[in-house]
Amino acid sequence: MSRLHTQPSAEGREWAESERITALLRQIEDVRHSNQRLVYANAELDLQMRTHAEQMLAETARYEAARNQLQAEVSYYQAEAKAVWVENYELRVQLSALRHRVANRVAQLVKRVPGLERVLRVIISLKPRGCNPWA
Repeated sequence: MSRLHTQPSAEGREWAESERITALLRQIEDVRHSNQRLVYANAELDLQMRTHAEQMLAETARYEAARNQLQAEVSYYQAEAKAVWVENYELRVQLSALRHRVANRVAQLVKRVPGLERVLRVIISLKPRGCNPWA
């Protein structure tokens, strides 16, 4: 039989085993390098995520502060509006009371002064000249 059909020699087996071990060591080294790159990439990504989270928290805090400021302003202006409304109401009540007092005084004067009613009717019937704020 020829040498092709025989089993490989011990020397050939050692060489093949050596090549196989070398290839496995290269694969192990490649996996280590790959793992190391993944660890660095993971650390970088973790840092980026933490930085982004801190930025988001800071931005959220700014928005909350702005919202609180706006709510304070709204509360202030609502209180101011309420105070103005109350003052307006009180002034209307006072104006109504003053109108009644004036009307009562005019009625008393009309009773005491003869001819005053006719003069007052003429004055009231005259149209005002210029701007009339109640027109």
